[in-house]
Amino acid sequence: RFSLSIGAREEVLSGGDSVFSPSAAAAFTMSRTLRLRGSAGHGFRLPTYTDLYYSDPATLGNAALKPESSWSYEGGLDWKPANGRLTLTTAGFWLQETNAIDYSKLLPLTAGEQWQAVNVPTLDISGAEASARVRLSATQQLDLSYTVAHSGNLPANYLSEYAFNYAAQNAVFGWTGQFKQLSAHTQVEVVQKTTHTAYPLWDASLARNTGSIRPYLRLMNLSNTGYTEIVGVPMQGRTIMGGMEWSWRG
Repeated sequence: RFSLSIGAREEVLSGGDSVFSPSAAAAFTMSRTLRLRGSAGHGFRLPTYTDLYYSDPATLGNAALKPESSWSYEGGLDWKPANGRLTLTTAGFWLQETNAIDYSKLLPLTAGEQWQAVNVPTLDISGAEASARVRLSATQQLDLSYTVAHSGNLPANYLSEYAFNYAAQNAVFGWTGQFKQLSAHTQVEVVQKTTHTAYPLWDASLARNTGSIRPYLRLMNLSNTGYTEIVGVPMQGRTIMGGMEWSWRG
């Protein structure tokens, strides 16, 4: 009824410094249908050569950058009734970062202003997520999920390329089905990044699931949504990809 996993990493750096990063995860089965789980861990990341020294007309490194470190926590509940047709999960999470490495600009923007590598002294992101899996039949299932995240310490007049550019809300609806020799999947995702309006993404796929030759078709961003995951880098529009998988058994 109880499971526990613990781990640790010791990182020894040149110059005699070292960083200790522990982690732990535990779960407790409260009943035949309900399980309680939680985890916590420490993270550490050194700035890269690019972060420290690289510069071009768009970005400027910072040789004074400090390493970033973090503590993350998560706790949740899983509920699965005996018939197995429905699974519900819910969780809350909290991320505390110190000296988070980011690239920023100051508002109002000036012509030719570069993205400057900086340390964000403190970055706290908290949120919650919930998901449901409904088995419609032996060959079909629905997946629904919703995640919300929030950080309350955005500096004034600060434009962030990474640290504060996260999905504040994310909702996903997916359907998967098996039909004789075919597997089909479609998913609609609605994402609302911080300081941006929400946008939809629609993907679909169809593939043969038996035999040694398995052709497949993937349709991505069918809504042809224009969006960016990193500031200033547009992602691909509507994309159609087809291929074939060959499995040879000796």
